[in-house]
Amino acid sequence: MWGEEFHIDEGSSKILISVITSETFPIESKTYQGYNTLWYELKETNQGFNMELIDKWNKSDIKAIRSKVHNGERIWVALRELNYISSSGNKGRSSFIGVAKNNQLEIPQFEFSNSNQHSHLSQNFDIELTDKEIFISGIGSVVNDTPTILRIAKDRKSMEFIELDIPLMKLHNFHDTVIKKIDNQFFAYFWTTSSEYCKKYTFEIFAVRLKQSLANSTYEKAFESDYIHSFTWSNNAVAFKTNTGKTPCRLGKIDIHGRIVQTEELEISDPKLLTNEGEVIVLSDDRKQLLKIK
Repeated sequence: MWGEEFHIDEGSSKILISVITSETFPIESKTYQGYNTLWYELKETNQGFNMELIDKWNKSDIKAIRSKVHNGERIWVALRELNYISSSGNKGRSSFIGVAKNNQLEIPQFEFSNSNQHSHLSQNFDIELTDKEIFISGIGSVVNDTPTILRIAKDRKSMEFIELDIPLMKLHNFHDTVIKKIDNQFFAYFWTTSSEYCKKYTFEIFAVRLKQSLANSTYEKAFESDYIHSFTWSNNAVAFKTNTGKTPCRLGKIDIHGRIVQTEELEISDPKLLTNEGEVIVLSDDRKQLLKIK
């Protein structure tokens, strides 16, 4: 399994889950890594929950799907990676952005356009919406990890993007991203990790303040620590731990300037999820159940 995303409607008894699996496919006399899309429906019943596979898109080459509701309309964004072999035999790839919309929680029908294309984006991206536009924060990964922000018109007739030159520490890379609307201002957040041993590990979060012209967007470091794990977002709040064992879980909120401000510490185990009501979902000490902390 390559990845999954839960698509939820408040007050609904069902959840759609998009699951991405990877598979090796033939292309002429060669092969490439492609993707399938599986759609599951999770329903609450009198006996508990029932999950059913309701559709499968074989060889869709979609490697990530996100959705969000704005003014009663659900907007879907898919990242499709198309592979090709040039006349010289070299492999190449490009990311195409598909958009769909519906008023109910149902499987979308994506439309892809050559005008909504970027050289190559990783599967980690996030979206935020206005009445007329879709903002996407992503990580470009052709040569180096590059924080990338795109703005696409909902009619898909125009696209603007910016790639940010944010310096990374040695042996570090950008791991993931979210985009948030705070006090009518959009901020994109990118945080780092290291998949290799390095003498000095530093966890950093950079906040990008989006401007009317993306080219004028600015960034600053929003948070820094020498160790972070169990890092999770919800709306304008974060939860994380800065050490192993039963050290305090730190809760923070994003202020109007986009900075992460620590608000309190809780003597709890690893945070797994923050709810919209500010509750923290944690793993029990015996690691057998999830607990809710208010």
